[in-house]
Amino acid sequence: INTKGKHLASILVGAGPRAITIDKNGDIWAGGIGGKQMVKISGKTYDVILRISIANLCPYGATTDSYGNIWVMSRKWYSYCHEGIVKIDTKKNQVVGFYSASGGYGIAADRRGHVWASSYEHSRLYQFDAKAGTLLKTYPLGGRGRGVGVDSSGKIWVACSHNQHNSGQEINRVARVDPNNGQVSGFTHVGRHTIGLAIDAKG
Repeated sequence: INTKGKHLASILVGAGPRAITIDKNGDIWAGGIGGKQMVKISGKTYDVILRISIANLCPYGATTDSYGNIWVMSRKWYSYCHEGIVKIDTKKNQVVGFYSASGGYGIAADRRGHVWASSYEHSRLYQFDAKAGTLLKTYPLGGRGRGVGVDSSGKIWVACSHNQHNSGQEINRVARVDPNNGQVSGFTHVGRHTIGLAIDAKG
């Protein structure tokens, strides 16, 4: 769908489409949580360029890092799902890494070579080195992490939908992590059961 609301194309990417991101060439990468694959779609013609099948992959979110790689959050939605993060090299069009992210849910990348992933089950935020794939640090969120975004100053924002000690208790919290000093701030009055968020063009 373009900015005028015109339907341009429909592409099958697997059951339960969840993960989507745009690479540096303007091509789209998408996957369904039941599809066990990521699909690369031309941003110009909307034709499928390739499909990368990955056993036990259950795409739940995706992001493009500052080096142009695609990172895919695989969430344990079905019994066969492998929990963690897959890294795809867009130049080689192949998987080059798999990283542990227990309870992983949301994922985003900053401009400084880091990838950030939230954990719903463990109420924390993981910081990865996008080039090496190493886990650098974890931050407590004060709530079960959902959607993740990075603002123009490099601070990380995470929607937290439920109490970290009680998965049945909804909360209204957004956590902000400053990677420069490690400070975690919390903001409420954003509506109950906070799941998604986005950063606008002004940061």
